[in-house]
Amino acid sequence: MAVWLCCVLGVVILNVSLWIVGFVLVFTLPALWDMWTHAKAGLHLSDQTLAWYTGRAKADVALVEIDHIEFVTRLDFTVRVVVVLKTGGKLRLPQESTPPHKPLQDACESLNLRTERHHFATL
Repeated sequence: MAVWLCCVLGVVILNVSLWIVGFVLVFTLPALWDMWTHAKAGLHLSDQTLAWYTGRAKADVALVEIDHIEFVTRLDFTVRVVVVLKTGGKLRLPQESTPPHKPLQDACESLNLRTERHHFATL
């Protein structure tokens, strides 16, 4: 909302060109849509399943199917979570559905799930 306020003030006070303001505001439209639709995202870890949801998509996997969970620190210092299955498949959890990585890693280890840390990978 602060970006929208700054753009309005820029047009009114500084007489900024409308096409420049429009170009800046285009990048805020996805966030505005999430606010309008009240998009929800989250993750639930129980003693039997790991489930996550974001927007209209949701998925879950039984803990017995998980080989290990990778916490991958990317070059922009975000931590992505990858669930590696015993079959060799990988499930990348959506960034918006994952909680802070340290409490999640502690919760996984308390359920005897093996975790791995990978630093500065491009995933």
